Amino acid sequence: MRARKVRLPLTLECLLATLVPGKPYTPQCLALLYEGSAEDVERVLQAGHATGAMGMTGVSREHRAPRYWVRVDYQPNMAGPRTQPAHMTGQLVGYDLMALAKLARGFRRQ
Repeated sequence: MRARKVRLPLTLECLLATLVPGKPYTPQCLALLYEGSAEDVERVLQAGHATGAMGMTGVSREHRAPRYWVRVDYQPNMAGPRTQPAHMTGQLVGYDLMALAKLARGFRRQ
């Protein structure tokens, strides 16, 4: 895995949202993608394992670090469908309905 130029914030919510469920990751591998050292990443991964959102394997000969993965059956707390109509609290200012059409006209067809 290659290091990211702009690293992602190191939070449990960000980890759960971006990792592929069922695929194991080591803390050293995730330290290339997220802010913080491998120890910081491992602390967040252990917190995810304690909440039950992530699984963990032990250390083996092949893999010298524990591996963590997001459980396939994990369902994050997502917002449900809207039960009431949307309510505007303020007035729309500076909204252009034709912005996409103007942008599309600015490019040549190929």
